[in-house]
Amino acid sequence: MPPTEFYSAGIQFNLGDEVDVESIQQTLLNRDFRLRTEQDTLLPKDFALLGEPACESLVGSSKPDTVKTCLAIRTNSQDWNVIGLDEAHKTVQLWKGPSLTPINTLSVAPSLMAQFYEGQPLFKEPTSLPSVPLQCLQAVTAIEDTDFLHHKGVSVGGILRAIYRNLTAGHWAEGGSTITQQLVKNYFLTSKKTLKRKVTEQVLALLLEGRTNKDTILEQYLNVIFMGVTGPYQIRGFSSASRYYFGKNISQLGLPECALMAAMINSPGRYNPWEHPDRARKRRELVLQKMTTLDLISKSEMEQAAQASLPTKPGMEALSPAPYFLQSAQRELDQLDLSHDRGLRVITAFNSGFQNAANQAVTERVKDYESHPKNPQGLQVALISVDLRSHRVTALVGGRSYQQTQFNRILDGYRQVGSTMKPFVYLTAMEKLTPVSERLDEPFTYKSGNIVWEPKNYDGKFRGKIPLFVGLVESLNVPAARTGIEIGINKVADTLHRAGILKQVPLNPSLSLGALELSPWELAQLYSTLGNFGAHQNIHSIERVETLEGETLWDESSLPTEQTLDATAAAEVIGMMKTTPIIGTAQALKNYDLPQAIAAKTGTTNDLKDAWFVGFTPEQLTVIWVGFDDNRPVGTGATLALPVWAGFQKRISDRLSTEDFHWPDSVTLRNVNFKQLASEFPYMDRLSEKTPGVDLVFSKNR
Repeated sequence: MPPTEFYSAGIQFNLGDEVDVESIQQTLLNRDFRLRTEQDTLLPKDFALLGEPACESLVGSSKPDTVKTCLAIRTNSQDWNVIGLDEAHKTVQLWKGPSLTPINTLSVAPSLMAQFYEGQPLFKEPTSLPSVPLQCLQAVTAIEDTDFLHHKGVSVGGILRAIYRNLTAGHWAEGGSTITQQLVKNYFLTSKKTLKRKVTEQVLALLLEGRTNKDTILEQYLNVIFMGVTGPYQIRGFSSASRYYFGKNISQLGLPECALMAAMINSPGRYNPWEHPDRARKRRELVLQKMTTLDLISKSEMEQAAQASLPTKPGMEALSPAPYFLQSAQRELDQLDLSHDRGLRVITAFNSGFQNAANQAVTERVKDYESHPKNPQGLQVALISVDLRSHRVTALVGGRSYQQTQFNRILDGYRQVGSTMKPFVYLTAMEKLTPVSERLDEPFTYKSGNIVWEPKNYDGKFRGKIPLFVGLVESLNVPAARTGIEIGINKVADTLHRAGILKQVPLNPSLSLGALELSPWELAQLYSTLGNFGAHQNIHSIERVETLEGETLWDESSLPTEQTLDATAAAEVIGMMKTTPIIGTAQALKNYDLPQAIAAKTGTTNDLKDAWFVGFTPEQLTVIWVGFDDNRPVGTGATLALPVWAGFQKRISDRLSTEDFHWPDSVTLRNVNFKQLASEFPYMDRLSEKTPGVDLVFSKNR
């Protein structure tokens, strides 16, 4: 059955982006594209940097005068991608397709992440025999089957040598299998060492040799041979192994690399160059000695190759899996219910740079927490990051270690969301209120039937009369609870549904304080709608699905975008959330010197079992959850989840714009002076010690 292939997002281009041309060219070269001159005819997998005349000749009259150079990329016989740059290398225009249609965004050259064959996760990149360097072929046959070109599937000499070594060792140390036998075993048999299996293997090898040629057998062998594991994924074939261990296309390998790959065939785990470098060197030397004995290389070549350094970890990004992300993509693919008969190519929104930053931020938080002797072990951290412009999930970490547990806390970890619910309570109320409307932070009791509820703030204190925005950014429970009851919990629930929650929401007054279990994915969906000023689209990790021949079966354009929340109210809430790092519960962000405009909300459940942090810039939304699977208390969102978000954001900061949010025309920005507010709200005097005031967003009509 053909495979299902998952690809990371291609290189992304957006109008207005500044392009590092040298970096883009190197990335394309790493993905096996060929650099040509503007005088060359561009064939599939070619690219070239064109001057202004050549660019105009290619795209015609649609070229703006400000375009001075074009990066032209041809991905296949039909697909052209052209990036028009001005003198400062900013993207002025983008073109795509055989007719070079102007577009606003462009994704080029996706990179293979993983493959699934009959449901099994593999990395398998088939290659043709002519693409494999001769020295790799020689190294393999020298160590695995010196009689390959001469036997008919079974080597009598190999069997006799194996019998002698097994008797000498006192156990089954060698099987005497030819390359043909190994190929048969990989395709049709098990690895169990029994006489019956061995005889069956030999018979099938003889039959195979009688029906096909040596080149086909060797090519198939090099494409299926087991070459190690990375996470839950098997690495199958020399081409995939070349990318994983060396970060190179197989055609680029030299003698030391070919010898090491051949050395690992016998036992990829035992001879892994990262885990067991001494064993790997000795085994490589054995391969080189055999090649010398067979006059395939000279003695000086052997000695020089034996001194070559081993590869350093990690290898190619395409073979560094993000298993939790792939879980998400696989689940989405299953929901699309597309036919697998012809094999599928799934282009995801996965951003390897963002994912690496996410992995590092999570690992750093776990290590820091567990380094303190009084803290318990087993902390779990989950992260999901969404491109707000496209609603695409670009990075996802479902827990501290996929090898320890495949439970994906982003998708399936339903936890109470705590104070991250409060922005949606105030959003529901903005039809009648403004950011400086009066809210009472005073004790009150709510009674309904047998329900008696007396909400309290986290610090146990009350602040009297306060403006609404202070209640939000200081995450005060009492004003939020009052507001939820006043406007109606049913209306808060309706806001959540319109923002993207599909499940039934319990209509309890405690909903306003986050007494609702959601997965981090669902919470990210809510905030994606809010961050887009009320424009809802399902967040998704798949951009499109194709057949292996390139026919599109589904793409994200079929996902509807609908204005489900009031844009003005959403803007006012985002404006309030922008002050959370200034005077609210996210003031620790000041320590990270982040240049972007940030809207933020911390979240902590009453029992301290769940710590949340939600932060977004105009471009990127990231949700963090920290806790224990067994529900032990963990701490607050500000102390535990915020540092994860900041660590991630710091690592991706240079890829994000520093522009402010693009506010709707229906709102205006106004500076709110705390000293002036103090006459009505005495508590503002205390806040004026931190800052004289903040800029807030107000509706022009209220």
